[in-house]
Amino acid sequence: MNIFHFEDLIVLSKEELLSVLDKIDDIPTLPIVAAKLLKTVNNPNFSVKELAETVNMDQAITTKLLRVANSAFYAGNSETTSIDNAIMRLGVNQVRSIIIGVSVIKSFDSFSQFEFSIENFWKHSLAVAFLNKIVAEILQVDVSEDIWVSGIMHDIGKLIYAVYMPTLMTRLLSEVEREKISFFEAENKLLKFNHAEVGRWLCEKWSIPKKIKLVVASHHNPPINEFIMGKTTYLVGISHISDNIIKLSKIGNSGDFNSKLDSNIWNYFDKNKFDTKKLLSRVKGMREEVEDIFKTLKS
Repeated sequence: MNIFHFEDLIVLSKEELLSVLDKIDDIPTLPIVAAKLLKTVNNPNFSVKELAETVNMDQAITTKLLRVANSAFYAGNSETTSIDNAIMRLGVNQVRSIIIGVSVIKSFDSFSQFEFSIENFWKHSLAVAFLNKIVAEILQVDVSEDIWVSGIMHDIGKLIYAVYMPTLMTRLLSEVEREKISFFEAENKLLKFNHAEVGRWLCEKWSIPKKIKLVVASHHNPPINEFIMGKTTYLVGISHISDNIIKLSKIGNSGDFNSKLDSNIWNYFDKNKFDTKKLLSRVKGMREEVEDIFKTLKS
């Protein structure tokens, strides 16, 4: 495995770092079923039967997909017991979103994360995924079906740090603790790149849909208005809010608990509808659900 050290990385520009990453020969890959599914849904002539057959190729992923589909996040009036049923009830894009999220978590199963807790990282990410839906409802914003997987993926660049740049990760976490700043602020202080850019690079390697890739790249710096990214602006802004609220709630840990909302989000969200206390009260009941889903996805 390629391991890069803090002293060598600190001098690199973003472009130089991405060039270094391109040379890594054991970057995690998405499971076959997820890669094939992305290819299948990009074909305008695909059939639901073909999609179901693709998903059923991997029984472990199928089981986890159905568990997530029946969770509090997606639950309807009746239990989803088969892939065909899930596709009919949730829709093709929702199923695609769940499978990407499940597959991303599975992709890092065999990698050591050294001092960084992968368990706490995924709990934070799952909590952001769950809260995304609640934030959208409170703000009365109609967002895409990618809202769940956006939460799962938003900080994915940090896992590249943890796996391939452990001394860099350790130095950043130490800076966060010592200076009482956010992880993102520590990156801006010490580096010429950040985990959002690294996460975008990984999304491109995996051919992740553009909306999700933009959330990964921009969740710390949401756009100033909706004209820059169109409807994806709302997805980025909601993920930004959820990330900060979950940090305050301390469900999991992706590197810090420092929270600060970017004022640009109020250019396209109604601030009068934003009730922090209401959001935090909704989060209280989420912790158990996150723990439950995490156990399912890791089993």
